[in-house]
Amino acid sequence: MDPEHKLTPDTGSLCFDLGQYRRLAVRLLYLTVTLPVISYAVHVLSQFIRAPRQPHLDAVFSVLYEEDNQKTFSAPMLWIGIYVAVISLVCSLAMAADAYQGFRQRKLWFPCKFFSLNAASLTLLAVAMKLPVDLSSSMEGNVDQLAKLSSTAFMCIIIGNLMPSIGPMDNRDILLNVIAVSILVITILVNVCIQLKTHVISTKAYYVAKEHVIAMFFMLLLLVILSFSALAVPISKRILEVKYRDMHKRVSTEEPKESNKSSVEILKDVVRKYWLMAETGSPQFVMACSATSSTSGVICLMVAVLLVEAEWEPSHQHSDGSLLSIQRAKRQQPEKLMELLEKSSGFKGIVEFERKTCRENLQRLADMARDYVMEFLSNVNRGPEHEPLNWPVKIIAANSMYRISQTLLLQHQDNHQSNEELFEQLSVMIADILWACLTNLPGVITRKCFCNAIEKREESVKLAARLLGETEAILNTLQQRELPPLDPNQVAYIDEWRTSIKLATPSASTSPPDNDKASSGSVELHIAVE
Repeated sequence: MDPEHKLTPDTGSLCFDLGQYRRLAVRLLYLTVTLPVISYAVHVLSQFIRAPRQPHLDAVFSVLYEEDNQKTFSAPMLWIGIYVAVISLVCSLAMAADAYQGFRQRKLWFPCKFFSLNAASLTLLAVAMKLPVDLSSSMEGNVDQLAKLSSTAFMCIIIGNLMPSIGPMDNRDILLNVIAVSILVITILVNVCIQLKTHVISTKAYYVAKEHVIAMFFMLLLLVILSFSALAVPISKRILEVKYRDMHKRVSTEEPKESNKSSVEILKDVVRKYWLMAETGSPQFVMACSATSSTSGVICLMVAVLLVEAEWEPSHQHSDGSLLSIQRAKRQQPEKLMELLEKSSGFKGIVEFERKTCRENLQRLADMARDYVMEFLSNVNRGPEHEPLNWPVKIIAANSMYRISQTLLLQHQDNHQSNEELFEQLSVMIADILWACLTNLPGVITRKCFCNAIEKREESVKLAARLLGETEAILNTLQQRELPPLDPNQVAYIDEWRTSIKLATPSASTSPPDNDKASSGSVELHIAVE
């Protein structure tokens, strides 16, 4: 859909086939899951689903046409990816063979025998770097973004591994190969910068734009190290040649210290000395033992860690983020809830839950709630809105307050109290009951951590972490309170709490008989936190 083409609800004539537009719009909604790039266009077109017009339908066809073209042009990407993966595997196996040779021969570095800097390796690298230099293919997915980063990191590691191979080369080969590597690296850097600028490499959540910038910096640094190391190779060779000639002269003129040695033993000593001279005087050995090579090795290790971190973050975001969720939730403590809970005087309010209350205040609350509900019903015609399930939240709350107040008025006798005393008594009672409910928090958090359904397990653990962080202060305060001796099965029932507290505190059981009689016929009330 052309972004310059503005669509309005009054654009063009009405659409003749309303069902077709809705079916196509639903299809586009499903396509946004795999093609986030069309999300904005689908959002615009879905606004006209009730009264679509012909230009809106044309725009839907345009988006579907572009999506089909995208599928057609993206079809070769699978085979291109396989080809790039095979070439990368060949390079990795060659470097692994060099590493095996180094361990097998007990060398202090990995000799560049199977994978060295030459025309063949540069050709393989050019193919392996297809993904980071590709400017035309749309790769919005997280895995696609990581594939580009993997190729960039792979290039950094290859530059570090190829550094010792420039030692045995002559000056002309060193110049040509370093220029070829520089051209390839600069091409990669320029293409990645263009993709960052045009958002082909996305900066959205879980994507790796930052890691790309760091990897490019390390790649450029490795190229600089390689270039300066190449400049030092001719001078190093001349110095090594002078030292070798000097050592050769000393060895050839040196007489055996022990005259009783056999000629074979003398020959072994000579071979051993020359072998040591040849090994320590090898340009590849000197390059591998240089400070620049050690630096490149450290940089390669940092790039590998960067790649692991980038691949680890999306797949373990939620599991690693559980601790972060706890820390973040600590800054969102329920302050109003804590203020209410601080009014608690223990768990005596549970026993007083069904005592007598102030009839006048309860009657006033009931009248206010009844008037509020009746006023709403008088303004609503008979229909769906007249059904209680379709009432607004405030009307449902007022209706509940009316029914609760009437129930209390019927169950309890008159109790002369002021509004402030009534509110304070209710606050203390609610706080005590709420504390009793919150004793289930540890069990709830534990049950949330153990979820049998694999589809809901990740979200359940995340919820448990957030719940733990938000209620940490409540749990710490709860540990300091003395709880009644109840079994886990009894904790969820308020009658069990009342019975246990009455047995532990005889004075708490001094309630009127009518209260007990009223409570005995009431519905069983559960104390649970869901």
